Amino acid sequence: MTKYEMIEKLWSDLKKLKTPEGYFRAGLPRYNTLFGRDSLIAAWQLLKIDPMVAKNTLFALAELQGKKNRTKNEEEPGRIIHETVELWSKEGLKRLPAKIFCGYPYYGSIDSTPLFIILAAFYLEKTGDEEFLREIWPHIEKAVIWMRFYGDKDNDGFIEYKRKNPFGLYHQGWKDSFLFPHKISSPVAVVEVQGYTYLAYKKYCELSQKLFQKSQPHFEALTQSLKENFNKKFWIDDFFAFCLNGKKQPLKIYTSNPGQLLFTEIIDESKLPIVVERLTKDDLWTPYGIRTLSEKDPHFKADLRVSGPVWPHDNWIIIQGLRKVGYFAFAEQIKAGLIKAFEEIGFMPECFGIKNGKIIPERNACYPQAWASAGLLSLLLNEEK
Repeated sequence: MTKYEMIEKLWSDLKKLKTPEGYFRAGLPRYNTLFGRDSLIAAWQLLKIDPMVAKNTLFALAELQGKKNRTKNEEEPGRIIHETVELWSKEGLKRLPAKIFCGYPYYGSIDSTPLFIILAAFYLEKTGDEEFLREIWPHIEKAVIWMRFYGDKDNDGFIEYKRKNPFGLYHQGWKDSFLFPHKISSPVAVVEVQGYTYLAYKKYCELSQKLFQKSQPHFEALTQSLKENFNKKFWIDDFFAFCLNGKKQPLKIYTSNPGQLLFTEIIDESKLPIVVERLTKDDLWTPYGIRTLSEKDPHFKADLRVSGPVWPHDNWIIIQGLRKVGYFAFAEQIKAGLIKAFEEIGFMPECFGIKNGKIIPERNACYPQAWASAGLLSLLLNEEK
């Protein structure tokens, strides 16, 4: 398959998910709707190709931003949605109880809110569109306040999740599948979200100064203390813990998640080479990308959701970080692996398993999936070194 043919295929898949409002639904068949996390990441991936997608996504999510406290759908003031009403298919019927008992829009996401701020900052850096940033500034401020007081209810500086509705999502980071293999007590402070939070606070301070010549000393201090405390409390031997559990204990589970910290700048410089080296060990590294869970983990399953498959969007975010901190060769190897997977499968699914060095289908993978297709399209069209 030529590069041109790959680009044409990816564009064709993405067109199936684009709305008249100009943002992307998450995927088919089960996620044909606006998601906070998924739609924001897809917009980030396409920022250099079509920045209007980011603008449209930010606008749509700002309109749905939480306004009050509600247990049923986990709405809180300033919180960005997890998802809106879904268009149900036969494959999605098993999720009906959550739809009935949680209500929509549903807000059970710990990372949509910091990602909203991060994308807004990236959009401004790309376009210089200060007028739009001023228009949505009240929403950015509300998002920051949510992070500070609702995301961090115990005031320890870390952002944690604990579901309010027993029918809602137990895990509220990107690995929110009910098939999550490890038992973890809540509230949970998942590792990559601390990096998102650090960068969101940092960007908020920069935006406030740039747009309004107003400093934010409280959040500047909070940003610095978060970085210091994170590197102390999440670090275990040769890697960052997957999370702090409900007892504030770091859990040593080798996952791809710490790779998503690289673009956020929260990692102490002395730890960077150790993190990169750990990501490239054989239990995580494959010829087609980095696995979501170590092959040595007792819960590893090569073809089951967040228990071992390669997720293209996850690898795309890791690539952004590797490039940012100067590990260009590793970034190119992952990119080459994703291209190889696309050529062998014939399309880019939500995720895929690797067993004995070969691709196997993940039984529940959606296709097309916006952040899978947009990520690879970004890599093909933006030849960064």
